[in-house]
Amino acid sequence: MASAQDDPALHGCWQSQQIQVTLASQKVLNQNGDCTGEYDGSFTRAHCYNEAGNYEALSTYEVTDPGHMRATLIDPATQKPKAASYDVEYRVDGDWLIIKRQFPASLSAGNPDRPVSIQSLSVRVKPKDGVQPLCQPQGKSAIRIGRTSVSSLALSVPEGWQPFLVDPATDRKAALAVGAGFLVGAFVPLGASPTQLVFIVDDTRYGPTPLRQAEFVGVRKRFSDEVGNAVILCDQPDKICALLSRTNGPSVYTELVNVKGRVAIVTSSAEGKTKEVTLQLRKAVQKFTQRLIADNP
Repeated sequence: MASAQDDPALHGCWQSQQIQVTLASQKVLNQNGDCTGEYDGSFTRAHCYNEAGNYEALSTYEVTDPGHMRATLIDPATQKPKAASYDVEYRVDGDWLIIKRQFPASLSAGNPDRPVSIQSLSVRVKPKDGVQPLCQPQGKSAIRIGRTSVSSLALSVPEGWQPFLVDPATDRKAALAVGAGFLVGAFVPLGASPTQLVFIVDDTRYGPTPLRQAEFVGVRKRFSDEVGNAVILCDQPDKICALLSRTNGPSVYTELVNVKGRVAIVTSSAEGKTKEVTLQLRKAVQKFTQRLIADNP
């Protein structure tokens, strides 16, 4: 049953894409978990998965004013409050839900590591072939390990490739490749020694906001400014790519692709400066970008 104050635009299942936490010190943390949230007019059901298992939470909510709602975490068995109610701002922007929460200044007084605000971005989970899927997290991943933040982007491994399981929290090279983003996965050719490597990263630098073609213009400009001596090989409304051939070190081919409102960075590297190596790198990246787009309609 819907509450007396409700917004039908909220109804349905939403998948978490990015959470940005601002601390009292003004430090900004970008995080994400394998989580979904489902609104039905009275309750919000949150489902999350991590290495420790599944987590579920139930809250009531009501829309207090347009773009504002009050939520209360409750006990699923008794439906009694487990914590004090809190207010948030929200905005449904097409297929995306943006939620902002401010914390009282008194909570962060004298503690620079306390959060002062949180902004989250979620994408609507749409029906497949006319059937609404269960509002559940993706679950245990076969393409990545570790406890770093999880990308919402789904990816099935293309034929001829296998996951290269590396944890950015413990591997310095992987940490440098991922940067502040979320690791989607790392891959090497099937059955071969890892002379060629593909890294796929969900870029978080643009914040918890949906990126469509209009916003992707700024992404393409930023990439062009950042690549330095690399050669831009393509520049399209939803994709930009470049090749970097260094005197010392491997050749690197990178594509930035707009996937489900996110910026996916797909990079392949291998030793060599020949045309054959360049073609090999481009084919690998294009295979993964095509799979990413197909797996995230």
